[in-house]
Amino acid sequence: MRTMMKKNQRHGVIDRIVDGAQAVIIDQVTNQTYHAEVGKLPSSSEEGSHVTFHLFDDTVQEVRLAEDERKKARQRAAESKARLQKKAGSRFKK
Repeated sequence: MRTMMKKNQRHGVIDRIVDGAQAVIIDQVTNQTYHAEVGKLPSSSEEGSHVTFHLFDDTVQEVRLAEDERKKARQRAAESKARLQKKAGSRFKK
């Protein structure tokens, strides 16, 4: 009897790297955490990197950087910072 493998593409963020061996990835939609071997990550990956990844039977495979998502997140952060700085009486001036 042949078993079918489930394949799902997900979007997530590398939350942390544990002991230099395992990366913890948080799914952006479900907030579920997944563990992946550091060797499966792109070489320029680091904590905070936005990634797309596939799940095969709940195992992380095919991790790729999502640079466009990281740029969007940085832009949103910069816009939020600018709004805070413009508010009258804000102590957040740096």
